Amino acid sequence: MAIDNEKLSGQKLEMDELDQVAGGSKEQTSRLFVKLHDFGLISRAEMKAEDMGAFREACGKYGVYIETHRSRDNKYFIKGKEVSRDEALYRLEHRIKD
Repeated sequence: MAIDNEKLSGQKLEMDELDQVAGGSKEQTSRLFVKLHDFGLISRAEMKAEDMGAFREACGKYGVYIETHRSRDNKYFIKGKEVSRDEALYRLEHRIKD
């Protein structure tokens, strides 16, 4: 489902449309910790503590770099190219390495 640029100007996005936007929030980052734990990439303690070191190390093993900012907006990269959250998660879930 493509996002209509006109819809972005002052309108609310539906959840499936919002998931397509490269970015995030504190809540999305928290959910990502749960996913990494579900994928077996971080421990329960690391998930509960939201340990950013463990987070980056787990992602880095599979060539995924996640850039977080104070606002917790996320950007996802594979081989230096910005990718969608879904692409990054797919790579992590399936443990794809180069």
